[in-house]
Amino acid sequence: MAFPYFLQRSNVIGKIMLVGFLYVLLGRVAVLLAIPPGYAMAIYPPAGVALAAVLTGGWRMAIGVGLGSLSLNLWIGWERRPYIDLAAFQLPCIIAFGAMLQAVVSSWLIKRMIGYPLPLDNHRSISQFMLFGAILGCTMSAAVGVGGLYFNGIIDSANIINNWLTWWFGDCLGVLIVAPIGLIVAAEPSSIWRARRLNVMIPLLLTLCMMVTVFVFVRKWEQSRLESEFRERAQRLVHTLQARIDYHVEVQKSVAALFASVEKVSSKQFTNFVAQPISNFSALQAIAWAPQVLHSERANWEATLIADKTIPISQNNSSQQLVPASVREQYFPAKFVAPMLGNNQLLGFDLASLPVMRSTLDEARDIGLVVASPPQPLMLSDSNQMMASFVSPVYDSNLVGVSVSERRRAFSGAVISILNLGQVIDSVLAANEKNNFLLRLVDVPQNGMRYIYFDSIKEFPLGNDFSAGKTLNFSLDLAGRELQLSMRPSPAYLQQQQAWAAWASLVGGTLFTGIVGMYLLLVSGRSFGVESLVKERTLQLASSQQRMHAILDNAADGILTVSDNGQISMVNRALCQLLAAQSTEVTQKYFSALFLSENRGMPIEQLFEVSLHPQSSNETRTVSRDLYAKRSDNTLVPVELSVARVGSDHDWFHIVVVHDLTERKRVDQMKGDFVSAVSHELRTPLT
Repeated sequence: MAFPYFLQRSNVIGKIMLVGFLYVLLGRVAVLLAIPPGYAMAIYPPAGVALAAVLTGGWRMAIGVGLGSLSLNLWIGWERRPYIDLAAFQLPCIIAFGAMLQAVVSSWLIKRMIGYPLPLDNHRSISQFMLFGAILGCTMSAAVGVGGLYFNGIIDSANIINNWLTWWFGDCLGVLIVAPIGLIVAAEPSSIWRARRLNVMIPLLLTLCMMVTVFVFVRKWEQSRLESEFRERAQRLVHTLQARIDYHVEVQKSVAALFASVEKVSSKQFTNFVAQPISNFSALQAIAWAPQVLHSERANWEATLIADKTIPISQNNSSQQLVPASVREQYFPAKFVAPMLGNNQLLGFDLASLPVMRSTLDEARDIGLVVASPPQPLMLSDSNQMMASFVSPVYDSNLVGVSVSERRRAFSGAVISILNLGQVIDSVLAANEKNNFLLRLVDVPQNGMRYIYFDSIKEFPLGNDFSAGKTLNFSLDLAGRELQLSMRPSPAYLQQQQAWAAWASLVGGTLFTGIVGMYLLLVSGRSFGVESLVKERTLQLASSQQRMHAILDNAADGILTVSDNGQISMVNRALCQLLAAQSTEVTQKYFSALFLSENRGMPIEQLFEVSLHPQSSNETRTVSRDLYAKRSDNTLVPVELSVARVGSDHDWFHIVVVHDLTERKRVDQMKGDFVSAVSHELRTPLT
């Protein structure tokens, strides 16, 4: 089956593109296996792809490694910041250079110290591969990458060692797990590596999948536990914050009840009444009493002496400077203010001059409840910090009805307080909790306007409530006005709540997978060595047997082997010719059935009993006997047998060499006849 063109050996560009694609693909998988915070990768599979590619394809494959690393890091950077500038392009280039350098140096070390092709079939070669390919080689990318992070200001000097160790450890595990798979696909000698596809690659992939499954389950469980714990802490914070706001509303109501029940309240009485709430609640910026003053009453009211001075009714101009209030039908000047320090400019300030406060005053007057105004900057200040203002209506004591018209007729003024919700949040957060939460408190959008009371995550835009899956949203009741509190854990909190169980499962699983891979390489290498040795010895044995059969078949004398019980196991061609029988016929018979002694009454076993049983297992004796061989036609042939007993204590057998004596007997007969004739011819004349 032909490979696609881009996978063929001659197509270098296609292989470079394939290496880059695999680098990006496995890099995205590594990101999925990252563990927050910091998203450190305890295993980085692209490092194994890079080493296997350069080791099997040459230094030109480092181009694919660099392109893959550059594309992967640009992709990750684009997800964090959807734009690419020179600074965003510089760091991926540095990391890509480190990945290329690591692949080339690791490959060079392996080829220099181990050699290539490398079968990795023994302890020494596997240990050297781990040392030069992973432990030493992976220091390159970690050094270059962490250096780039430091010089670009992404990490400080205190985090260099931790980041380097994490980077190096992830690359090492990636090499130990993924590099063997790449070598199985493309390494030389192919006869060894291809044979490992079933007994190494498949078990390694199954182990890796099992490890990833366990890690994902453990990470999900641990993240669920951490999020549940954070939610409980956040809910406690929300309940405490709501209780503080409710407490302030109750203080507001009690001050309003004072002015509703007492016909005339002095400045001293007001100050003494609100002294304790102000001292206990530092977030309370100011609390003031603002009576309703008609325009016809303005002159007399301004002539009132408060703290030995008159109080003119004032307002802010466009430059935020105090000027006399413009003519209106009604005024709501602040008559009493506490604390006075820092708020003395509020005395006489017409709250109705602020459109937001005017609408809030009207709303509180008509419904008869404490009402919170929309967020607004601190009055009489150039600060842009948003404050929450509360308005409590005060009615004449003879108010009988509850209709809107009756409330408007009996409306005498309002108690107004200014609350800094940011300070409320700071007071609620314990000293050890301030660095654990990132908060954003916003006014729920009304009429298209959205205001922020508090925001400790200013780097996030308003339209993006932090990050998906990490933000908890709660509703707060601010005197009838709905606020939204968004909370998420801070990096310091996540660092404290490190997912050690997920880390342990990932690191332990990858180490186990790497050890399994190295063990499978060793076992498969030894198995291949044993198979090669068996094949070599089998060929040698077959060749030896062929030579032995050739010698036996071409021997002039007959040869056979006999077991201790007399069963014939093997015969050669010469013996079959002597007996005029096939080899299968001979091997089915016993020795005594084919060879007869001259003394027909003596069994062949007794004839050879002494000579065929040596005194010790190391002694080999050869004895000779003249017998008769019985042919298939029942004729007898005189033969000479040379018998030797060989073997071990549990496996003895006899080698018998059969020499045909027919010719010798004939010659002996001729000699005898000749001697007899000569003797007769000589004896007659002599006689």
